[in-house]
Amino acid sequence: MDSPYVSIIMPVYNTASYVHEAIDSVLKQSFQDFELLVYDDGSTDGSVSVIESFSDPRIRLVKSEVNQGYTTWLNRGLQDSRGELIARMDADDISAPERLEKQVAWMRKNPQGVLLGTCCRLIDAKGAEVGRKLHPTSNAALQWELLLDNPFQHPSVMMRAEILRQYGLEYDLSLQPTEDYGLWAHLALHGEVGNLPECLLDYRVHDTQISQEKRHLQLSCHDRVVEHQLGPFDDILSLSSESKVALKEFVQGEVLEKFADKASGVLKDYLQLKRVFINRNAFESNQEVQSIKARCYPLIWRSIMKSSSCGQGFRFFWGAIQCDPGFARFVLGRLLFKRDVF
Repeated sequence: MDSPYVSIIMPVYNTASYVHEAIDSVLKQSFQDFELLVYDDGSTDGSVSVIESFSDPRIRLVKSEVNQGYTTWLNRGLQDSRGELIARMDADDISAPERLEKQVAWMRKNPQGVLLGTCCRLIDAKGAEVGRKLHPTSNAALQWELLLDNPFQHPSVMMRAEILRQYGLEYDLSLQPTEDYGLWAHLALHGEVGNLPECLLDYRVHDTQISQEKRHLQLSCHDRVVEHQLGPFDDILSLSSESKVALKEFVQGEVLEKFADKASGVLKDYLQLKRVFINRNAFESNQEVQSIKARCYPLIWRSIMKSSSCGQGFRFFWGAIQCDPGFARFVLGRLLFKRDVF
């Protein structure tokens, strides 16, 4: 049997209400050279019967009597995949018909590409749009974002199988539930990454609240990845673990004022990290550098504008331009010309 060009990994656990629509969206792709690896993790709600109602030979179903965990099946999928490219899909999401076609085209056009996601529509349990998740698209901006956060929607990604196998990369079970962020951080070391600007996945958002225990675990694992990502900069920046966590919280939306007397230090660390990152990567085009500034400067500006007083905001502004005069040009561009100037 000839190997398919794309292998799609879909773990399933008690998603009988959604899995038919998810699989149907895969089978209706405009790009048809794929296999769909479906791993049922001990579902008790009839999910298996829904999956078995499909007769398409490209679907390979593996059933488990016991629940082994989502990430276990992701790694099993990486091992079982026969395609040159490996795509992800969740059992409650919906792929746009042209998703695979556009991702395959990008991967073929960019042979150095190792990871490609897409922007997403956010939908509720009934399929109604409730928002959009838009991500940076350029390699430079994404490599920058990966230092402190995860700029990829997990079920939207496509990976190059050869790179995964060449470097023995897989999901780290000890990083659950941020195992995807850990894998992207390692993949990005071996090539370029990207996001397509189109919303090619409907990502379902559920009302169920994450438990405090799981939220604490999520934050702890995320911090471990950030610690690993910022390690190569320790020789210049000498950031403490506390400072690294503060930087992560800042890029995730925490306003400067919340850091109290440490706010100026967070701002200085952030801008110094940007400068060192740009210098070390020696980006070939000014456009790449601008894509990084386009992530940094608006973030700082939004945080300054949320200051409780003009005096506090001005102190943050003055501290920013002392560290990076380019921020002053950005602010003047916004105030005088109503556009971003980098």
